[in-house]
Amino acid sequence: MQLTQIAQLNLPSLQQQVLPHFFNLVCENSFLKTLLIKKQISEYDLADRCYENIKHNNYSFRYFQLSNEETFPVTDILITSFGTIVEFLTTDTKYFDDAAKFFSTNSKGRFNLPYHDGEKQQRVQCKRLKRLALFDREVDCYILKSNLFGCKITLSIR
Repeated sequence: MQLTQIAQLNLPSLQQQVLPHFFNLVCENSFLKTLLIKKQISEYDLADRCYENIKHNNYSFRYFQLSNEETFPVTDILITSFGTIVEFLTTDTKYFDDAAKFFSTNSKGRFNLPYHDGEKQQRVQCKRLKRLALFDREVDCYILKSNLFGCKITLSIR
């Protein structure tokens, strides 16, 4: 394919994409927007946040406010040379159960292999969403649901 043909493909930019509701909240959150663009967290970004720096570039936040309506009891962020992983953890399973509202998907989800937590067998359901682009970075998203932990939303950003 020649360069002129590639230019005519008209791939959607962030402004042209119609993002699912959850990703609009991510883009509107100044902390996450800075993280996505700069690929780092500064001391300024951490001011007034309840967090633990587990190791260099590995943070665990308590009561992370994604928006005025959405707060997550635990949000973990790991930044590596390969990319960034953001995990939102909550006991509220609405993100999995109503994925059409939050992620614009009607996926039923699949069961991962069961495992034992010492007392009983646990089952985890998973929905993998289509890859999308945020601020020129590729984002994969997984939504997990379990009676053990509730709901986990994982963003893998490259």
